[in-house]
This record gives sequence, structure tokens and C-alpha cells, in this order.
Amino acid sequence: MGELEMSSTIRRRILGDSSSEPSRAPSPSPAIRDQDGEHIRLVPTAKLKKLTKGRSKRRQWFVFGLGGLVGTIVAAFFAQQHDVINLEGLMDINLVSLLDAIPAGIVNDAKDITRHERETVNYDSFSVGLHLQSQGVKARHPVIMIPGVISTGLESWGTEEVSRHYFRKRLWGSWSMMRALVLDKASWKKHIMLDKLTGMDPPGIKLRAAQGFDAADFFITGYWIWSKILENLATLGYDPTNAFTAAYDWRLSCEKLELRDQYFTRLKAHIELAKKTSGQKVVLVSHSMGSQVLFYFLHWVEAEGYGDGGPRWVDDFVDSWINISGSLLGALKGYPAVLSGEMKDTAQLNAFAVYGLEKFLAKHERVEIFRAMPGASSMLPIGGNAVWGNKTFAPDDHDNQTVSYGTFINFKESNSTQSPANLTVDESHTYLMEHSDTWYRDQVKNTYSYGVAHSRAEVEKNAKNPKKWMNPLETRLPLSPNLKIYCFYGVGKPTERSYWYREDRDPLSQTNVTIDTSLTFGEIDHGVIMGEGDGTVPLMSNGYMCTKGWRINRYNPAGVSIKVYEMPHEPDRFAPRGGPNTGDHVDILGRASLNDLILRVAGGKGNHIEENYVTSIREYSEKVKIYEDYPGIVQGSNSIAVKLKRTLYTSLSDLCRENPRWTLGSAVLEFFALAALLARPRISLLKAASGAILNPITMREFNNDHQYQPRHDVSNDQIRRALEVIHDARSAKSLRQEASHYLDNVKADEEAPYYGYKLGADKSQAAIVRHYGLSLLEHAVRHRWADYSVEQSTLVREWELDLAQNATDSDPFFLRTKIATIWVEIAKRSWALHWMDMDECLVRLWEGHLASKELVLAILETLSEDVFGHEDSAAGLRGTDLNRACVDIFTPMSVLLEHFPARETSVNVRYGEEGWLSRMADLLSRCNMQDSGGQAEKACAAKVLVTLRSVISWVIPKSISASDLVIRLRQCLASSHLPVQLGAVDVLYYLYNHPRLSDEDFKTLVCPMYLHDTVELLQQLYQWSCVDASNIDEEKYLLSKKLSELIYNLGRLLEERPDLVPIDSGLDNFLRLLISVAKNNSLQVSITALHVWVKILSSEKLASSAPVAAFIGELLEVCSQRVIKYEALPDDSPNPSIIFLNEDLDTMPERHAFLGNYMRFCKTIVERIVQQQPADALYHILSQAEQVITHLYDGEPPFSVQTYSKTSVPFLKLDAQCSVVEAGLKGSSKWLAGQASGTVSHEQEVVMQNLKVWCERILGLNFEDPLVKERVMQLAVGFATGPLKKDTEFASAIFEYILNVQFVDNPSFAAYSEAVKDLQGFCIHELQKLAMKFADYLITSFDDIERKVTQVIQNAPYDEHLRSRYYSVLFIITHRAASVDPGPRQERLEAFLQPLVSQWQNDQLTTSLGSFTSFCELLGCGGIQQYMSARALHVVQDWSLHPLDAEGKELQAHMQHALERLPLRATKAFLSVSVEKLEPKSPPFELACRLWEKNIPLILPNLLRSISQAHAFHDPQNWRDLPSEMSGIVRRILTDRFWQVGISTGSRDEFYARVGDTKNTVEGLASSVRATVRAVRETGYKLLCYMSLLGEHFYSYKELPGPLSQALFTDAYALSTHQMAVMVEAIRPVVENCPVASRSHFLPPILAALFEELDRKASVEWKKIEHRTREEATGRVSLDEEMRDESILRQMTYSSVLLVVGLLDPHRPNPPGPEITNGTVPNGLAHVEYGNVRSFILGTPEILKPLILFCTHAIRMRDTRSCSLITRVLGSLVPEFETIGPIDTEVREFISTEVLKACITSLHDSYFVDLQKDLAQLIASIIIIYVPRTDTPKQILLSLPSMPPEKVERAIQKLYKAHQNTRQQRAITLDLLESLRGVSISEQGRIARPDPKKARSAIQERYMTVDVQADGKDKEPSPDLGGVADMFGQP
Repeated sequence: MGELEMSSTIRRRILGDSSSEPSRAPSPSPAIRDQDGEHIRLVPTAKLKKLTKGRSKRRQWFVFGLGGLVGTIVAAFFAQQHDVINLEGLMDINLVSLLDAIPAGIVNDAKDITRHERETVNYDSFSVGLHLQSQGVKARHPVIMIPGVISTGLESWGTEEVSRHYFRKRLWGSWSMMRALVLDKASWKKHIMLDKLTGMDPPGIKLRAAQGFDAADFFITGYWIWSKILENLATLGYDPTNAFTAAYDWRLSCEKLELRDQYFTRLKAHIELAKKTSGQKVVLVSHSMGSQVLFYFLHWVEAEGYGDGGPRWVDDFVDSWINISGSLLGALKGYPAVLSGEMKDTAQLNAFAVYGLEKFLAKHERVEIFRAMPGASSMLPIGGNAVWGNKTFAPDDHDNQTVSYGTFINFKESNSTQSPANLTVDESHTYLMEHSDTWYRDQVKNTYSYGVAHSRAEVEKNAKNPKKWMNPLETRLPLSPNLKIYCFYGVGKPTERSYWYREDRDPLSQTNVTIDTSLTFGEIDHGVIMGEGDGTVPLMSNGYMCTKGWRINRYNPAGVSIKVYEMPHEPDRFAPRGGPNTGDHVDILGRASLNDLILRVAGGKGNHIEENYVTSIREYSEKVKIYEDYPGIVQGSNSIAVKLKRTLYTSLSDLCRENPRWTLGSAVLEFFALAALLARPRISLLKAASGAILNPITMREFNNDHQYQPRHDVSNDQIRRALEVIHDARSAKSLRQEASHYLDNVKADEEAPYYGYKLGADKSQAAIVRHYGLSLLEHAVRHRWADYSVEQSTLVREWELDLAQNATDSDPFFLRTKIATIWVEIAKRSWALHWMDMDECLVRLWEGHLASKELVLAILETLSEDVFGHEDSAAGLRGTDLNRACVDIFTPMSVLLEHFPARETSVNVRYGEEGWLSRMADLLSRCNMQDSGGQAEKACAAKVLVTLRSVISWVIPKSISASDLVIRLRQCLASSHLPVQLGAVDVLYYLYNHPRLSDEDFKTLVCPMYLHDTVELLQQLYQWSCVDASNIDEEKYLLSKKLSELIYNLGRLLEERPDLVPIDSGLDNFLRLLISVAKNNSLQVSITALHVWVKILSSEKLASSAPVAAFIGELLEVCSQRVIKYEALPDDSPNPSIIFLNEDLDTMPERHAFLGNYMRFCKTIVERIVQQQPADALYHILSQAEQVITHLYDGEPPFSVQTYSKTSVPFLKLDAQCSVVEAGLKGSSKWLAGQASGTVSHEQEVVMQNLKVWCERILGLNFEDPLVKERVMQLAVGFATGPLKKDTEFASAIFEYILNVQFVDNPSFAAYSEAVKDLQGFCIHELQKLAMKFADYLITSFDDIERKVTQVIQNAPYDEHLRSRYYSVLFIITHRAASVDPGPRQERLEAFLQPLVSQWQNDQLTTSLGSFTSFCELLGCGGIQQYMSARALHVVQDWSLHPLDAEGKELQAHMQHALERLPLRATKAFLSVSVEKLEPKSPPFELACRLWEKNIPLILPNLLRSISQAHAFHDPQNWRDLPSEMSGIVRRILTDRFWQVGISTGSRDEFYARVGDTKNTVEGLASSVRATVRAVRETGYKLLCYMSLLGEHFYSYKELPGPLSQALFTDAYALSTHQMAVMVEAIRPVVENCPVASRSHFLPPILAALFEELDRKASVEWKKIEHRTREEATGRVSLDEEMRDESILRQMTYSSVLLVVGLLDPHRPNPPGPEITNGTVPNGLAHVEYGNVRSFILGTPEILKPLILFCTHAIRMRDTRSCSLITRVLGSLVPEFETIGPIDTEVREFISTEVLKACITSLHDSYFVDLQKDLAQLIASIIIIYVPRTDTPKQILLSLPSMPPEKVERAIQKLYKAHQNTRQQRAITLDLLESLRGVSISEQGRIARPDPKKARSAIQERYMTVDVQADGKDKEPSPDLGGVADMFGQP
């Protein structure tokens, strides 16, 4: 029954259900026991070390997608939710279908959550079995498992037409079910329902239970059921030969199970075979409804005429029955399912979700489905009023209940036959039958019995009645005295117990009554009352038979042994399935202790198991009105005498049965002893176990001396033992969980602060006990401070002061740190408010011993970090008060008086004149003195430096100089203690990053660092820190990197204010230090020095100075040697720089970004040097380059096409030299541009002549390597277009040289052949570049050029695309040459274009583009479907291993020339050169507009058709010649293969080599198809982009937007994520280039459709990413595939977000448009509003609505870059809709609901923990701006769980007051939503925090993530200094 629980888990996550309140009367957890007393040993932590593994590189995800549907349709009717996190009402979406009821953005993190799921559940997948195996337990008894309802998959075996497409597909328990249910609901219902009259298969339908372990190990892939048990069984030696899953069709009644499937016959045979082959009796394991099925089988197998096994069969063949969560007496929640199609899970849905559910699957449909599954009715409640109670009483009622459970169905209004008086279970059954169809009533009546047999005679009679066999209260257990029954079930999870109903007056409803969801008060929650159980099955059903029923003689006459083991539900807060200690009905199958118990029974060790009760089930059972057959007692008698007699007789019988040695006399004596004991006051079990009862009391008790007196105390010894259990690796997991539960109870007690103080102060306690005590105090301060009175808070503060005063150096460091943390937590809440003498307290502490000083330092550091460095909500709530107070106590009084003479003095928080900066500086000096260099002093000095680092960035600079801090820090640099050196460097780094250094501050703080002695000290320290790459000392290497960053800051400050540095400061020494650092083999060390050199060489004052000039040559040499492609070198290269790179950088993207920045700095330095000293620098560069180029293959093998590689050593050497020369050319060009115009100096002539001669000499060399030729030509064109651009003859010579290049191909060698083809394309590109630059000169020899081009085309293999590109060179020259007459020029240009236009207008082309089939024929793909189908290639796993046959090769060859039939690429060649690199309004541009204006209308129709058909090609529905089962092959064919840095395996070259190797395989054929379609698609995009550059000549066509939108977006949903990203990037310029005048008709249809598709695609794909676990589980997706897909999705999401950002940029200028002269607007444009595109979009609802919807969903997409940008975009939009208007109101309401809910949901998600600042700011903005206009945001907040109205109102008022302080706004918001905030993984303790030695500074991160602007004024972000700038009221 209860497997539906798992779907409820998912449903709750999606619909925000929140009914996980604790059980009404939770039983105390078992006391923590010593290991000697632990009889059931679970898995020791030592065996589970993988639980603490570090963070993996990749993340796996848990499948939640099904829950939104299945959990709402089916599981909602039977399931309960997990006690994890409640977000009721958070996910409501006002849409109109069930799918729309699922929150659009709710994709559960899944990465972080499922990682925890692996840790808390998967960790023991095998460990339980392995541990027992190590103890000698092994497979003994065969094991047969009978699963529960729902969990068995049902697959279709029907062959009728209605079922054929479902053949062998699971219509229950798979994604096929999802698809069928959504797309074909009627057919799915027809299949899933049984025939109403026969209870068997409907005509033409055949569904059967899946078989084997696969039938029930997973419900859907990724959602385990029996998998954990199977894994552990396997470790003991179980496999399919001695273990079996007896799956069954749970829809059928037991009678029909045998009749149709012969289920019980097969089960009997399998049991007999198992015993025969193993020699051992069988262990039967059942779960949920499986226990009822098995109970039926135990009767059937022995009954004559049925199983014919005889009365000894069970005893002969069955050893044990393990009954797991068996619904032996039914499940109450099954009743409302068949009555009204409801239960708690549907009752508690919000109105919108209910509406969507009803639209999709109405209540009457749900009722019909459940009634048409007779198996489900077996779980209607059994036992009637005797078990479940009457109208005044129920056995499981509690003393504090206001409504008895006995009234099962309650009616608020009893005024009709539909809503009678309140009903008991018996009466409810009658009511159900009376209000049911005849077919259902007859079905239940003829199949089941729900009563009680009160006598042995009745029981024996029922043994022959199959209708009674499922009811354990009407039949007995087998006569098998050797049988053992183990009842294992979960407890402590709220479970449905009774309901409130009302008449269903909805005219559209077809049900009579419905749950009264309007009732929510007291114990009633939306019409449902909860009781005890496992979340699905009530405790009475789980436990009564095992605890009492089968101890009644008539039900167990053979005395079968029964053992009960209850397992409390103790879920892990962050585990979706509850973790390893869950008691949930389904998830308990993964519980470690349950697996342990099962394995012990299977291994023959079950006799060692002892019973375990944690609930009051035994007490409840005694109240059940079912009794023994007592002699002389008439059944049903209720007299007091009869009751007493029953009680006495029952007690004596139980005692005698449980103690066989006892006589009746001894039993009587024991009875009276027991009675005497019961007469005494009750003793709490928890008190007996723990030594104390934790009663809730308040902290208000004081004695006469005002000393706090607790009402009770906890057992320190018990806490110690609990902590020891937790920290002992040998402890059993169950013990650790019990201990943790106990400690959590202590923490929750209101007396916890006192306990914490006492434990923390007691030095006789163990350190772990004291630390736990301090954590109690910290928890109270963090979470209860606001509730404390002044007296209470003062008392807590006094405790903390006492702890601090008594801290000594003998206390462990972590204890002192915790004391410091508590101090700061108190300070953030009361300092400068109620606690005014804190500074004095700190000073008093400071006056003590060294340990006290270190404690003060820890307090000051933590206080500084929380107030200024972190986004701490507690500090933020105080506004600027704490900022001012911190500045006040740290600054010397003299500095305060000087800077703030008018400061407010009425509130004095400081003590003494010095200030903490001076005190710390003095202590630093004392600790660092040479003659007192003890380790304690050095350690204290290091601690001082850590604290200084925290405060140095925000203190007043004047106070730094007043404290002589720089002098003290320089002394620290000379220390011999490495931590002191590191600390001093850190402080200096942050000091020189200070954002507010005045000139005076610069002179006193910075200039001393350039003095000779200081620089010499830095030089010595740097030299000492340099390490060898072969033996890296991490500490010294860290110092080296930090020093380089300090030197960077000094260099940056020097460049910013060179005039302030004294002339005699010894600047040359500092520059020498910079050179030394630049030479470091570690690129990460040297990059900072290179960055500084770039700044210095860019400085007008420094670049030409004598000290700088002295180092130019050395610097040039360094940079010339470093300009190499490090990324092309192998990882195992002995190059020291590569070794350091491997040490410093983890990922390839980081490495590429870093090396890109490094290369940029080197080139910029070369450029600057050449610009300043052109002649000398160029001579050096060119000489060095020529030497390398002319000796390229020295020491290397000669060139060979056979071993060709694109990363050969000769090429890398050449490329490096060319890069240096190119940098020199840029410098020389800038130098030439800076010379006086009109004259050419001698130096210029010499330089230009040298350049020309050198280039000609290089071109005269002969190179065989195509890549080398390409690089040399690129360099030559750089000469021609750079410094020699005025030498047209030289440019003409280069043009001719390129035109004459020979292309010698060798197709036998793919790599070389590919390089030759690349070279040919590159040559054309360079010819086009020269043609654009020198058209006026080249036109003079146009005829010769034309002949040569024609000759080249004729000599080359025929290629229409190549031919068009060559002709485009002639087109460029003609188009851009100013000397050609306009008339002939236009005629000639039109002649170039006319053939293209004719092709576009060709009727045959139009026909071919008119249908999908003809389009495929046009591309040569017409036969691809038949080819794939005929060879059944969908079953071929690896196409690259399947060679092409002759037909395939013919198809491939046909496609290779297909694109020539389309004029796409030719048009692109001419259109691109017509508009690229042209200024609007220039003559060539105007000419291009005239040329294309008349041709665009002729081209566009077929262009759009080609794009549309290319998109349609991706839709499998268009591939009609493929069988349906092959539809997936379309995606496989069209999914692009590409190489991604850092994700794909191998190098780029290796990837392309693999692709080339598959050319003649099926994979090669697929590549040809995708390449052809991709070329059509992307070339079409490019043409649209080029057309958009023509402005109004393209956009002015009024009829264009509709067809364009349809062509782009109609079939865009079929594109892959990568292809969609490409389309977004391609369409962006089309949108952005739209002129103002065309916006109103062009942009709305385009942008509306674009954002609708982006939203749809992104939402779907992000959900798919969450479901990738199922692919990994089947092995179909490798890790690199998963990483690639996620990376691509992030790229698409980011591209889409960037488009939004660009469109809504308020500062974005409009594209060029008509000029407005003297205020006159051109004709026809007077109506146009010339606002920017943002204002246009915000005023156009057609665009605005889908855009904001996309933004809303993007908040939930798991890409932090995108989410961060979107929150800022939405933040900028919020104020736009503050006013009153139709659009404003609608958008404001949407933002107030959906955007706000999305923000809160992401704030709750741990994945977005780093974005909480942005999310909180957006939430605050919505509240501040919109609440005055609408109450909606407030209502959303109030709908959150545990959100009292007064708290919301208080927060809103605070936000109003903080409207100018954004940090305080965020703090208020985060404080309001504190209970919903997600926690980072490191905060959860799942992984270790980053190693500080490996931590990167901000500047290092910048080098690795972005392109650093070499000469930019980039600075570190400063801390939040609001409150310092305006402190004390100063301006």
C-alpha cells in the first residue's frame, strides 16, 4: 500500500505541502547505551569512511521530475510527506492544468541535496553487508521478497491496435507512464483500470507485472525501493540463485492473482525449489500490502483444493517471515481515496493547484480509477470499531486530544443523506457501500471481509473461506511452531487518522462529498486529523497484530514466535529520502538498521534480535476491544467484573506464555508484585535512561542573591557519553543517531544556555563536552536573543564574560575561538545599545596573560569580519551603529579628535586613549623583538597580524601612521618565523589596497616602502621564497605568491602617483625587484610583475624616465621568451612553468583564461617598448625572430606529412616569434601615428625599410607545413596593413604572393589534408582583407588580378563556395575603389549578384523548399531515413565501429555537394563583404544599400523557407519514414559533436583526429547529415545578420516580422541546447540593429516569440539536467557527456540572459538612424518616439510579459552568473512599475507574486547560497516599493510556514526606515527569512572548508576568470564602509 509514500515525497517538494509537524505524543528515543549493552550491532563508522570524502569534481542529481505528476495523481492519495523542510504555499502557480500546477522554477538542487542523499543513504549500500560479513554472517536461508502495492512496475503485453505502441513498455513505474499519462490520458486510464465487473483485464488490454529484481528495485530510475536491501544481500553471497522477488499485479484481488497469473502456485513452487536446492528453509520478506498478500498465501498454500500443501507445509518450508511496515489492518487513507478521490495530500493543495489537478484528472475520475483496482480495496480499515474506536473513544487517543480518533468520518453540517452524523469506521464502511456503484459494492462484498472473529470456532471456520484469508482478525497463523515472525516498522511520523467531510455542492463535481478543506483549527489541518504511524500506515495497523493480536491464542494457536522492532523516524533535514535513520513507510527500506536486521535473519542470526518499542503501542493494544476466549465469559459483556477478570486472565496468560517455566501459581505471585509496582508513581523511561527529564522552563529563576537557579540539571555524564559515541569511529550508526538526537533535545531546552555555560566553564570536563556546552550557549544567543528580557540577556552576557576571563593557554585553541565567537554574537546584538562597557571589558582582558590577549584578538578579528567583511544579517540589522562603534574603539583618540571634531559624544563606547590599533601595534613589536623570540610570542605575533589584516582595509589611514604600524610590519618581514612573514605581507597587501589614501597618507604609509633598505629587505625575502619546480615547498611558494601581489600593489600605487615618490627613494632598486619577479618560472608569481610593467610603460611620467629605460632591454628579453603557447605543451612537460601551472590551476578553463591574460601582458609590454624605442627594439625582435625562423627544424625531425601535427615544436617556435613581431608591429604603428604628419624622418624611413626587407626575406623562405605558411602570411599581411600600410606596392606584392600560393594536398593523411584546406580558406580571407584596405591601388591592376583569380579557380577542384569567395575578392575591389565611375561600377557589381538572385528566384528551388520531403531531397538526405531503418541502426551502440556500405558512401557523397544547390554560402560571401567594416553613410555603404535594397525582397522568401525547413529537420515527427521506435535516432544524428576545453577528454587535435577517423562509418554519415543541416541553418542566420546592417533597407518591410518570426521559432523547440544558443547569438544583432523607426512593427513579434521559446527550452532542459541520474544508472551517459551538456545549457542560459541585459540596459544607445537637422524630423518619422529600446520594451506588453516570465524562471535556473544578472535586471525593473496604470498594475502584481516566490525559493536552495545577497536585495526592493501600492507581497510572506504577521509587519517597517541603506535592507530581509535560507555545503559540514594555503586572492581569481585590462585602473573591492564615511554625522 504505502509505496505511494515515495510519490508523496516528490509531490510535497513540488507543491509545497507542509504538514510534517511532529507526532502528537512522541515516544522518547531509546536511551543511549554502552556498547556492551548493544545487542543489535549496526555498521561502525570506521566502515563508512567514504561518508566523509571530499567534494567530488562532478555532481550527481536525484530524479524528482515524476513527483509533480505521479505524486499529485496517485501518490497523493496514499502518501504522507517527509519531515524535512516546510514551504507551504510557496509554490502556487495560477495556471490551468496539472502540469501548470507544478511550480515553474522548482528544480530541486539537487546537486547539493542529492550529494547529501548519497552521503546519508548510499553510503551504506554495501557497508551493512560487508560489516556483517566480517563478523561471520553469510548467506544461509534463501530469501524471497514480496513487494508492496505500487512499487511493482506494470508493462503492456497487449497486441491489439490500442496497445501496440505500448508493447513491453511500462505503463506504471517508468517514464513511459509519464508520457502516456500526459499525452494520452484516456488510453492510459483504459490500460491501468481493470474491468469493473470481472476484476480482470478489460477486453484487448493486457498489463502484467514486471518480473525479476528489476520489478521492484527502483520505482523509476533513480528512485530506489528494494535496491538497498538487494545490495546488502549480495554482500553476504545472495544472487538470483538464492534470492527472488515475487512481484505481482497489485491491482488484482488475491483470488484473481491466482486465477489469472497463477501467482501463488508459482510462489509455492519457487519456495519448494529454493529449499530443495539449498537444503535450508526460506525467509520470506514482505513490505506493506505485500504482507497482506503473503498472509493470504499462508492460508492458500495449506488449504485443500487450493495449494494443497497441508497443515505442515509452512513449518516445513518457511523459516521466518520478516514483516516490514505491513498494513495488516489496512490503511485509513485508502478510504477517502475510494470515497471521494482525496486525502490529506490533495486536501492541503492550494486553490490554484486544486484547479489544475481537477482540470487534468477530476475527483470522480480518480475515484473510478481506484475503485477499478480491487487490490487497493484490500487496504480499507480492518477490525472496525473494536480496533479503531467508537464515537467517544479510540485505543490510540491521547489525553490532550479535543476530538477522538473514533469518529473516523466527521461532518460539520449533518443535514442530508449525503452528510449524516459523524461516522465510526464500521459506519463509514456502510456509508461507502451505500454511496458506491453496484459493481464496486459487489466486488468488495464478494472479495474481502473487514470484521473480527471473537472465538476460536469462528477462526477455524474462516480457515476454509478465501474471502477471510487477508484478515488477520478473522483467521489464524499457520500451525507452524517453528515459524518466526519479525515485525519491523517505522514510527513517529504523522499519519492520517480521521477526516472532516462536507457535502460537495460544486455543480461541476460528480462526487457526493468532499473533504472540508476550510477546517483548520486545533488538531484539524485542512479537514484531516493526523495520528501516529509511519506516514502511510497507522501505528495500529503496523503494530497491533504483532504486539497483541497474535499473542491471543485463537489467532496464534501454535505459539509462533513474534518479535517487534520499532524504528523511530529521525530524518536528516537535508536528505530528500530522510537519510539512514528514516522511519518513513517506503524509505525505511534503505535504513541501515533495517538492512542489518534483515541480513541477520537471512543469515540465521535472528535469534539474537531483541524487541525494541519506542511508542505506546502496547498500551493502545490493551485498549482494543478484542479479547481472549476466556472460560465463562460471554463475548461482548462490559461489566466491571468481566473487565477485571479479562485483565487478570490476560496478564497471567501472557506471563505464562512468555515464561514457559512458570506455573500458574508463580504467575499469580508475579501478577500481584506487578500490581504493587504499578501502584507507585510512574517513572519516566527517559529519566531512567538519561538521569534527567528535560522539562521546558524559562530562565527566570533566581535565588535571594539574584543568582540563577535552574529548576533541574542535565547529566554531564550523559552528555559526555553521547559525545563520545558520536566521535568514536567504532560506534554503531544507530548509537550515533540516538546520541545526536539526545544532544539536539538538550539544545532545544530553554535551559540550554545555563547548561552550556556550566559545561563550558567546567575545566574538569573533556574538551568535546566543553565545546558542546559552548555551542549550546552560542545557539541560544543566535536564535533566542530577541526573546530574552534585559535581565536574561545580561545574565547570558555575564556568563560569557566569566568564560572569557577564565580562558587560559591550557584551553584548546578551538574552545577559545568558540568563546570569541559567542562574545561577538552578543556584541552584534547589544553592544552600543545595552552593553556599553564592552571595550572596557576587552581592555581588562587584554591586561591579562598572553592567552587572554589572543582571545581579545580573536574577538576583534571576528567582530571586524562580521561588521565590515561579511554580509552578516545580525550586524546588518544594526545599520551603521556597529560601524561607528568599531571605528571609535580602534582609532587613537587624537586621530578621532582631529578627523571628527564635532563627533557625537553622548554615547561613549570606547575605553582609554590608545585605541586597539595602537595596542595591537605595540604588542606586535613586543612579540617580534629578537631577544624574546619564544614560540608563544611568535604565535601571538602571527595572531596580531591576522587581526590587523581584517581591520586594515577600513580603519582611518591616519590611525595607521599614528600607530607606527608600517615600521612594525617592516620589522616582521625580517622575522625568521614564516607565519609572521606571511602575516606581515598580507597586512601590507591589504593596506596598500586601501580605497581612501590621501596624498598625505601616501607619503607616510606608501613612500617608505620604496626606500633602499625596505626594497632590499623585500628582495632578500623574495629570493629566499623562490622554490624549485622539482621540489615545491608549499609554505615558501605561498609566500612567494603573496609577495608578488604586494609588489603589484606597490607598483600600481607608484604608477598612480609618481610625483609623490621622492627622487632619492631608490626607485631603480624597486624596478630591479620587479624584473626579478617577472623572471620567476611560476607564471602566477610573475604575472603580477608583468601587469605592473604594463602600467609603468603606459605612464607618461614613468615610461620615459631614466630608471625605467635602464631595464627595457632585460624586460623585452623576458617577454619575448614568455610569448609561447603554454596550453599546447603536454601536462607532463619538464618545463618548470608547466609544473607550476599544474600546481596552481585545477581546470582547463582557468588555465586558458590565465594564459590569455599572461600573453596579453607580454605582448603589451613588447608593444609599449617598441613604441618608445622603435629602432633598437625592432632590431632586437626581428633579429631574434629571423634566427629562429631560419633554423626552425634544428634539432627536430624533418617535416613529414605522415607525422603531421598542428602542435609540432617547429610551429610553436615560429608562432611565438610571430606573436612577438606582431606586438612590435603594433608598437611601431602607434609610434608612426604619433609622429608629425606631412614629414617622414630619417628614423621612420630606416624603420620602415628594415621592416620591408625583413618581411620580404621571410617570404622568400620555403615552408612545407601548411600551418607555418598560414602563420607567415598572417604576419606578412600584418606588415602590409600595419606600419607599412602606406606602401601600396608592398601590399600589392603581398596580395600577389598569397594569390600564387600553391596548395599541395595529400588526402591519404587526414590531418595534413585538413591543414591544406584551412590554408586555402585562410588565403582567401587575407586576400579579402587586403582588398578592403587597398582597393584603390588594386583596381589599377584589376584585369591582371581577375585573370589570376580565374586561373586559380580553374586549377582548383570544383567548389562553388570557394569559387564565390574568390569572386568576392574582385567584388570588394570594385565596390570599394573610389576611382571607378559610379555607373559602370554599379553595373559590374550587379553582374556579380545577378546569378545569385536568379538562383534564389528559381521555381525549382521554391518547390524544393516547399515541403520537408523535397527539402531532404534537395540536401541529398532523401534516403537517409530508409537507410537507417533498413539497417536497424538504432540498436547499434557505437556507430563509429560500423563501416559504411556502398549505399551509405553514395549517400554521403551526394550530400557533400548538396549545399551547392542552395545559394546560401555564395550569398553570404558577397553580402558579408558588402557591409563589413564600413561606416554608415560612407559612399561604399550607401552603394551597398542600393545594391541589396532591391534584391532583399527577392531573396528573403526562400531564405526564410530554408531556415524553417532546417529547423523542422530536427523534429522527429517530420521523419515519417522512420518507425516510431527509431524516433530517438533523429536526436542522435543531429546532436553536434564538438570539443570543449576542460570538459572533453583529450586535446582538440585528438578530438578532430577521432572525428576524421569516423568518416567512412555510420557516424561519419551522421556527421555529414548534421553538417549539411547546420550549414543551412547557421548560414541563414548569418545572412539575416548581414542584412540587418543595412538598416531601414531591411527593417522597413512591414510584412517581414511575421514570416521571420515563424521561420525562426515555429520549430525552434526541436533544436538542441547548443543549437538554440547559436540561434540566440545569431539573432541578437538582428534585434539590436533595429532602427528606432521600425521598432513598433518589427520587434514585438520577434522578441515575444523569442522569449517564449527561450523560456520553454531553458525550463525543459534544466529539468532534464536534474534527471541525469537515470542515464548514469544505466551507463548510457558518461561523465564528460554530462559535463558537456550542462556546460552547453549554461552557455545558452547565459547568452539568453545577456540578451535581456543588453535590451534592458538603460544606457544603451540607439542604432544609427535618420538625422534630425535643426529640429526637423525626416518625412514619415514624426510619430516615432526616440527613446531607447528599454523604454520601448517596458511600454510594449506583448514583449514585456514573456520577457519577465523568462526572467522569473531564470532565477531558479542553476547558473549563478545568469541568476546574479537576472536579479539585478529585475531589481532595475521594480521601480519602473511603481506608478498606477494598466500595465503597471498587472506587472506589479506578477512581480509581487511569481518573482517574489521565485526569489524566496532560490533563497531557500543551498545551491544559490552565494547569491543570497542579490536575492535578498531584490526581495527588499519589491517590499519597499510595492507594499505601499499592493498588499500582495505581504500576503506572500504571510503564506510562508511559521511566519507570524507581527514579524512580517515589523520587518516591513524596518525596511521602510532603511530605504537608503541597502546592506541593512538585505540584513532585514535575510533575518525575516532566516528559517528558509539555504546553507552552503561547507556550512553544513558536508565538506571541509578550503585550505587557506590553497586559497586564492582576489587578484589571482581575476587573472584566472576574466580578461584583465592591461592598463586599466582595476582595484580590489573595498568592504562596506557605509557608516565610516558618514560616521558621527560628518559630511
